[in-house]
Amino acid sequence: MCPMREPERQHAPKGELDHQAGHRHAVRSVMSLRHFFSPSDEIRQEVTALVTLHGPEGAWLMAQERRRDAQENVGWLEPAELKRRVRYWNSVIGEIERQTRYCHQVE
Repeated sequence: MCPMREPERQHAPKGELDHQAGHRHAVRSVMSLRHFFSPSDEIRQEVTALVTLHGPEGAWLMAQERRRDAQENVGWLEPAELKRRVRYWNSVIGEIERQTRYCHQVE
């Protein structure tokens, strides 16, 4: 059984937005932004190494520890560098959760 389709129109009335064209435009717009939300190669490599060596839970805990270390070494880091490192480890933690579906349970 084929899904029902809207009848195709030969010409849309002037000024009317074609629904399908609008949908295609929205999908293209979202897809063009995809690279802003996908992890960098560096983060994916870090996650692969951590998960391979430590498993999902160990990788998550290791990344948490490294983020904590970055936050504790504030005395010798520039504020921008500290922010970059914390953001990096947050991204690693998020990517570990996304790839492995690991969710850390606080006791």
